[in-house]
Parts: sequence; structure tokens; C-alpha cells
Amino acid sequence: MPQVRVTNVTSRRVLADRAELAHGMLKRLVGLLTRASLQAGEALVLPRCSAIHTCGMRFPIDVLFLKQGVVIKAIRHLRPCRVVWIPGSETVVELPAGILARTDTHAGARLDIA
Repeated sequence: MPQVRVTNVTSRRVLADRAELAHGMLKRLVGLLTRASLQAGEALVLPRCSAIHTCGMRFPIDVLFLKQGVVIKAIRHLRPCRVVWIPGSETVVELPAGILARTDTHAGARLDIA
């Protein structure tokens, strides 16, 4: 699975240096369901995505919805068994719970995913 770095350009903080790109249908469908947790530095990036679910997950996550590299919705500590749809979103980034607060990442921040 290709790995990339996710950086908040606005606050100059690295959100994840070991983010996985979920391109294939199976990876997008399974997402984080097989994981017991996300460690610091890890993330899942879902290109061409405007909705996610945490049904079946065992841990909360922080979630960013992006349009043209800008955060349009930031959700802190999204609990399991939730569904979120943000119309207009082009990319979703799933991160360990707490990383948004620690990196001052919120709506309006510009991200670099490379």
C-alpha cells in the first residue's frame, strides 16, 4: 500500500508521516475495520470520497473532509457506529483521535498530501 505524508500547511504541523492511500475497492470498503487502533503518525487517506462510516470499528478517530486540499469539515473523536456524509468533499483523511487538537487542525486549514 502506498504511503504518503499528511501535513497541515497552515499550522506547519505533520499530521501523519505513514498515511496509507486507499485506492482499491477492497481497501476502501474495509478501511480501518481490521485494525485495533491507529498509532501516532498513521492515517488512512480516501481520495474521491465524501462519506464514511465507523460501523464495526473498535476505536474513535479524528476525520478531515477536504475540497481542493482545504479542510471543509473537521470532526474530532468520531465514535464507532457513526455515518458521516459531507457533500462537496473530495478526500477524507482518517487519523488517530486527538491529533486534530494537538496540531491545531480545523476547517479552513490547507493540507498537503504527498
